Amino acid sequence: MPESSEPPFTLSTSRGVTIVHVQPREISNPDQAREFGQHLDRLLEPGGPSRFLLDFDKTKSMSSTAYAVLLTFAKKVGGAGGEVKICRMDPSVRFGADILSLGQFIEIHPDERSALDAYTR
Repeated sequence: MPESSEPPFTLSTSRGVTIVHVQPREISNPDQAREFGQHLDRLLEPGGPSRFLLDFDKTKSMSSTAYAVLLTFAKKVGGAGGEVKICRMDPSVRFGADILSLGQFIEIHPDERSALDAYTR
């Protein structure tokens, strides 16, 4: 993921949730992870969305720094009264998330539908 002003994701909205479709196949070094986090932080503006679903369908590899970026983003969103969920993690990416117990802090769902349904509970 070269340094650029273009975010490494595309956005859509469903049921009042901003879906962040993560594009990179790998977020595998600290610089990529920090850049990813900076782009996520730009989504946090006053009066902006407060419910996010991060869709990792295309991502096959993540560094420990990338997982830390996710946790930091979720804490910022939660501190502002919002909520973050994750869906469609590749098994190898999910394995890393499970080792780090990321699911204790951010709900991880197998698919977009179950994640969106969880917002209505």
